[in-house]
Amino acid sequence: MNENEAHCLALLREADRDRYLSVLYAPEDRRGGLAALYAFNAEIARIRELVHEPLPGEVRLQWWRDLIKGEARGSAEAHPVAAA
Repeated sequence: MNENEAHCLALLREADRDRYLSVLYAPEDRRGGLAALYAFNAEIARIRELVHEPLPGEVRLQWWRDLIKGEARGSAEAHPVAAA
């Protein structure tokens, strides 16, 4: 498991304990990808808690959308969940 996947597991341990535990039961060769997927879900769900106005939330969602499409400014390596 690489450093980014370990970050995803740590994020899950704090944000979504049930999914964190489910990753631990997954086959070892699948844990990294599953942790990254669940951590991405936790990051998206957390936007609602972090922002109190619609526009900043939309900006964050657009950044993730652009990153997934490969159109984001900067590198995916800058965010551990995106890099995983």
